[in-house]
Amino acid sequence: MVHLRTPTCEHHSKVIHCPVCGEDICLICFEQSVEVNGRCPLCKQLIPTHDLKQIRNLASGVSPYSMGKDCDSPRIKESDYCASTQSFLFDVPTTNKTITFTYEQGSNSQIIRYATLEKCLQYITSCDSSDIFFSECFILVHPLVVSSCKLMELLTIRFNPTYPQGISFETFLQKVLVPIRLKVMGLLRMWIQNRKADFQNEKLYVQLDELMKKIWAFKPNLAHAIQVQIDKEIENSTESKLMKQKSISSIDCSISPREYFGTNSSLSIKSCQDFESKLPSISIKSDRYSKSSFSSLSRKKIQWFITDFNEEVQSLIHTLFCFSPFDCAKQLTLKQMELLQKIELDEFLKQGWMKKEKENLTPNLLKMVRFKQNYERAFAIRYFISVAHYLKQLNNFDGMKAVLAGLDSCSIYRLKESWVLLSTEEVNLFKQLDSLISPDNNFSKMRELVKLAPPPSIPFIGSILTDLVYTDDGNKSNEGKLINFYKVRSIGIILMDLQTRQKTSYPFPLVPKILRFWCCDEKIINENELFNLSQELEPTQVQSETSKEKKKFIEKSSKQYESLWKSFTKAVHEKE
Repeated sequence: MVHLRTPTCEHHSKVIHCPVCGEDICLICFEQSVEVNGRCPLCKQLIPTHDLKQIRNLASGVSPYSMGKDCDSPRIKESDYCASTQSFLFDVPTTNKTITFTYEQGSNSQIIRYATLEKCLQYITSCDSSDIFFSECFILVHPLVVSSCKLMELLTIRFNPTYPQGISFETFLQKVLVPIRLKVMGLLRMWIQNRKADFQNEKLYVQLDELMKKIWAFKPNLAHAIQVQIDKEIENSTESKLMKQKSISSIDCSISPREYFGTNSSLSIKSCQDFESKLPSISIKSDRYSKSSFSSLSRKKIQWFITDFNEEVQSLIHTLFCFSPFDCAKQLTLKQMELLQKIELDEFLKQGWMKKEKENLTPNLLKMVRFKQNYERAFAIRYFISVAHYLKQLNNFDGMKAVLAGLDSCSIYRLKESWVLLSTEEVNLFKQLDSLISPDNNFSKMRELVKLAPPPSIPFIGSILTDLVYTDDGNKSNEGKLINFYKVRSIGIILMDLQTRQKTSYPFPLVPKILRFWCCDEKIINENELFNLSQELEPTQVQSETSKEKKKFIEKSSKQYESLWKSFTKAVHEKE
């Protein structure tokens, strides 16, 4: 869809181009929109560049990744310049046998469709190229088409291009050498910023050092900026890992470091309250704790409202329901966000996730089938509906999907005598949430929610994986000797959106009590055993008119259920 130019606003500021849709927009309007929700106000797409300095560079016509086209030309003597011995790799004529173009959907912008690797690099590092968006896509997914070491080798070669005949050396400096070198440096900086894990490879790091020597000789001030980035992003990564290990070991959880989910403990309570104040009010009846800070029920508190239950049920309530649904939703969100942030982009390439075990986020939900009384199970169902609702309010769509999938499981969904005790409002809320995760039209409702949700947010990973499979399998990788860079661009767009979400954390403090419970290694019985237990609790019956005895039983159970829920909410809020 082609967007109209932004109407003249009161700012009278300089007009820039959105790096995603390419449309004209007021600089101030663009900055404000990116600051508030991370999106372009026109195309509503996530902007991978959050740094306002980079956005202002767009206004001045300076590439945010090339660090400026307005840099003074270095004083290089013609007698001192020596092209790379392999610079001829980038001197191949531009023909349909080396590169082809197409147009971006809904735009007149020309983009690469097929090309040789060298021709692609020649194009994106030339002074005529302004497709920064593709450059970032290429860096993000380059392992699909070239190894990191080979790419570094080619960038080093490209840094010293051939001096063509027929032009003066001064023209060569201004029109060819300086623009190419700045573009190469921009790609390098982009690479360090977005794929720092690549540089844990010792061979690649040695190659980086060789290229940096050339950059220092070319432009020391820009080399210093890159070196600062290297020190920050790469050389401190090992120290960062050690710090994470230390924070993990400080919490008594029976989980491995790989399974540990982040702390965020350094974030202030004020940030948490500011974020929560923006959440829509929750409409579940009696959910008075919807905006409460963390509140767990001590054994003394919880004991008085469960004394009538058997020991097994008391034990489950002590462990399962000693935290409010909102607190559980927040801690589950922290857990999933840390997991999302730990995922390296390469895990999404070449369908690598197919080889990994899936993480079941809600094993404790299925424990509710152990409750012997239907009103106890109804209490548990309502609890997890509340958790799912809060996960939606927190923009944790993957967590919401996981919890609702548990409620939709055969073992839980068939418990009609338990579900019937829920109020109409509660059932409607469940149906509303459940409709959002419908797979109809490739999860269209879920996709729309994710698209409109500002960071911090956790997308439904399943739809991302589906898109990657569709893009990978639906587009051939090569056309003869040419590489399908349109496919590279398409995959890059998906991963760029994901990476943008990875960069924004939730402003909640870590609560180890909840995390220890949700991260436990306790094994649960398999699906078949759960279903058998579910049938023992509520045997399958032929539908018939409800008898008077049955109606009385339902009425009694309903009162017990409401009493249990009210006691629970009271215990949550009772002061120590």
